[in-house]
Amino acid sequence: MVHNTVKFVDAKKTLDEAGMILTAEAIVRENPTLTLEEILLTCQGMCLGKFGKFYERLKAQEFLECLNQTEANRADFLEQMHRHKDITRGVTDVSQIKHTPQSMNDLLRKRWFDKFERTTTGKPKDDEQS
Repeated sequence: MVHNTVKFVDAKKTLDEAGMILTAEAIVRENPTLTLEEILLTCQGMCLGKFGKFYERLKAQEFLECLNQTEANRADFLEQMHRHKDITRGVTDVSQIKHTPQSMNDLLRKRWFDKFERTTTGKPKDDEQS
């Protein structure tokens, strides 16, 4: 990732092979919480100019600054994701609840209760009133 970024950016003062190895080690050592995917996305962002332009210099410090920006953005995103939110369940007025049958059995059960009393006798509603 570091090698591809250095070759793509083509700055005047850049890393040699030993510098690339030291930079890769510094990235892993300084940012242990970042995943490989996040490091790859940061390197791609550097190639696309999302962290500014690197005309003159692309050394280990520039890599670490870009990764620190990525980690700061990541921390804000994770904080928003895990922020405590109050959860309210149910309703205060039960009369607002409407039954919507979800299956044929629910529909048949609803029709049975509409036709018969909610008892075990199974008498129709009309017979009990007369």
